[in-house]
Amino acid sequence: MNLRPTTLFASLVVAFVVNGCGSSGNDGARGTGGAAGQGGTGGGAAGSGGGTAGQGGAAGASIDAGQDGGDAAFVPATWPAPNPCGLLTLADVQTLQPNIGVMYEPDPLITNDFWLFRCQWGAPATNPGEIVELDLWGAFTPAGKAGFGTNSGSSRDASVEAVTSLGTKAEYDDTAGVSQTLTAQWKSYAIELIATSFTPDVPESSLHPLVAKVIGEL
Repeated sequence: MNLRPTTLFASLVVAFVVNGCGSSGNDGARGTGGAAGQGGTGGGAAGSGGGTAGQGGAAGASIDAGQDGGDAAFVPATWPAPNPCGLLTLADVQTLQPNIGVMYEPDPLITNDFWLFRCQWGAPATNPGEIVELDLWGAFTPAGKAGFGTNSGSSRDASVEAVTSLGTKAEYDDTAGVSQTLTAQWKSYAIELIATSFTPDVPESSLHPLVAKVIGEL
């Protein structure tokens, strides 16, 4: 009979320890469940902060909206467009061919997504067939801008080289004996400077400063 209080006390201690550990285990399970339920990261911190993890998930959605903001940040190219015949002077073009003295301005092409404005220079009396052409493209919509490089008239059979330090993207296309084209993109514009039927071929280094000048005036 004298052992019963001790036995009862021991039973209470065991029950307390078991129940206490069981409560801690349940709390831990709830914490883990909170992390899994809310899709948060860092299961350790989610035990008491399941709600915070949920708020973090909402913030993650705003990142997706930011990525979609590429179109929202799009700024259409100006129309009426800058006249390309006024972006380069005769002296500029004569750095490629000193005999050039005739200028021709074709009608612009306008679509729902982009416009194209061109200017041509030549020396028909002394160098027939040698033409310098400046094509200025402007995008009305993101789809129009995405088409830069596919709408252009440069040859896809050309030897293409990437060009640095010119706009946001630039390429030099050399179809030997036919034409050389330097293309650059800047904001919602694309600029193409084309030298056709020149002998010898016109190097990128000769076209580069002229395209850089056009970009500086847009």
